[in-house]
Amino acid sequence: PALQQARERGKAGSCVNNLKQIGTATQMYIDAYDAYFPYAVNAQTTEKALAPFTGYDPAVYPYNNKPYSARGCWACPSDTFRHMSQNGKTVYFAAGSYSTNHYAKPFLDNGMKDGVARLQLQTTGEMQKLTKVRYPGNLIYAMDAEKVKNNAKVTEQALINVNTWPFADALSEGRIDFRHSSQATTLWIDGHVNFRTFADIYKKSGLVYQPYYNMVGKR
Repeated sequence: PALQQARERGKAGSCVNNLKQIGTATQMYIDAYDAYFPYAVNAQTTEKALAPFTGYDPAVYPYNNKPYSARGCWACPSDTFRHMSQNGKTVYFAAGSYSTNHYAKPFLDNGMKDGVARLQLQTTGEMQKLTKVRYPGNLIYAMDAEKVKNNAKVTEQALINVNTWPFADALSEGRIDFRHSSQATTLWIDGHVNFRTFADIYKKSGLVYQPYYNMVGKR
């Protein structure tokens, strides 16, 4: 048991370092793109948007026939399901171990204007830019997460929103994965990383989304 606990502490430490690297890359992206958070079409697109800053690009480097650890900072060492299901296999659409905040990103539409993809502002657009987040230390940007369909885990990834379990009481396809001794590694918008338990976030949707004029959440 002592050896197993030591191994898990090591994996948890690696997971913290992963999210710190993602946090640093996100801040670099924000600095380069007029305070906008990384864009998204789906969950995996965040990996693509941050590729120039992390060095891991699913478009150029699709991870096919490679160990899951080849994803670098997107692969949590305790994400045993994705490690087992993706190692050495041809996986085109499988996502990394972490889900990002649905609201803290602009979404690209399917149209083009003058050869450039257009930004389609979502309905709840208050959090698309860092300058529109009043208390970045009180809002979650990314966490350990999983997706479940028909009571079985899948390699897809879900964005974190107010309906993601356990921010919402009902089970959803996208779920926070408390894979580190019943804790989930958590990256906050201000860049700090810590661990959250089920009790820390249960039914606390204000940790995911708050309008700019009413941001009073607690981390």
